[in-house]
Amino acid sequence: MYKKVLLAYDGSIEGRRALREGAKLAQLCEAEPGTFYLTDFLLRHYERLVVRPLGLDRHPELASEYFRHYKRLVYLAQTDRAGAIVRARQIADSLGFCFEYRYTGYGELGERLHTLAWQA
Repeated sequence: MYKKVLLAYDGSIEGRRALREGAKLAQLCEAEPGTFYLTDFLLRHYERLVVRPLGLDRHPELASEYFRHYKRLVYLAQTDRAGAIVRARQIADSLGFCFEYRYTGYGELGERLHTLAWQA
């Protein structure tokens, strides 16, 4: 792990928010370096992007080797989709990981897109 990380920003409100979010992520990483981060995109395409390319569909016993240094799965959800938390927990359980859910939303991007959509 790095002992120091230098972050530069422009002094804007958005820059300060980005720094705070970066600090939260650093704390999350520091708490357990062996963490598998699952996003909405990766959750939706887990079979195609993880299971099949790693051959876990044909050789599930390889999972313990591929992920032997991982202990936790953190699902960073931007949306609130029905069944997503259940599926993320199933993935964590199948790999033998502790499970943690964090709703991140889209932040300012979501607000800005909403505003733009209503202006159109």
